[in-house]
Amino acid sequence: MTIEPQEAHFETFRARRNLVDGVLRPNGVHEPRLLGAFTQVPREVYLPQDYKQFAYTEKRIPFLNRYSPEPLVLAHMIRALHLEPHDTVLDIGAGDGYAAALLCTMRMDVVAIEDEQGWGRLSQAPLQFKRRGSAMVVASPLASGYAAKAPYKGILIEGGVEFIPAALIDQLCEGGRIVAVDMSASTKVGHLTVWTKIGETLTPQRLSEACLPTLSGFSKPRVFML
Repeated sequence: MTIEPQEAHFETFRARRNLVDGVLRPNGVHEPRLLGAFTQVPREVYLPQDYKQFAYTEKRIPFLNRYSPEPLVLAHMIRALHLEPHDTVLDIGAGDGYAAALLCTMRMDVVAIEDEQGWGRLSQAPLQFKRRGSAMVVASPLASGYAAKAPYKGILIEGGVEFIPAALIDQLCEGGRIVAVDMSASTKVGHLTVWTKIGETLTPQRLSEACLPTLSGFSKPRVFML
C-alpha cells in the first residue's frame, strides 16, 4: 500500500499529539510553549532512516557512541532550565539537532555544539524550524563549551556527566541553570539533575532517575589503588 504525502504528514502529526497527550502531559509536562514545540517539530526528520519509526516512542536512539535523550527525559531537561523567549542557550552534545530545533521553536537563541565526530551530521540538521529562534552550530570539545556567546541563561547537556567543568560554570550567567544526567554515583542509575549558579558555585537539585552514557570530557579521572 502506498502512503500519500498528505496522509503521512497527518500520521506523524497524530503521533506527535499522542506523545504530548499520552506521555508528556501525564508525566508532569504542562508548559504550553514546551508542549507546542513537541507538537510542531517532526522528530523523524532528525533521525537515521532505520530509526524514524521509533521517533515518538521512548526507545533509545543511538548517536555515535551514545544515545539521544528520550522525549520524556528531554522534555524534563528543557523544562528544568526555566527559559524565557530570546534567552541564550548552550546545547552541548546536540547530536541529531532535535533538542536545538525544539528550543528554536520556543524562540530561544541556541548555540549547538558537537565534537568533530558529530559535527558533520549536526551541521546538516534543520535547527531553525519555522524560523522562530536563532541557531548556530559549532564544532568544539564538548566540555569546553563556547565562550564567545557567553553568558548563557541555560546549558543543556544531552548526556551523562560525572562533574561540571569549570569552563561551563564560567559561561553560565548568575542564576542560570545547567541540566544533565548526573552519573557520578557508583551505581549504574543516574539522576536527572539541575544545577543553579549562585555566586561562583553550583547548587544541585535531583529531579528523577535517568541514565545516559557519560559524554566525552565529563568523566572524573580514575584513581587506582595499589
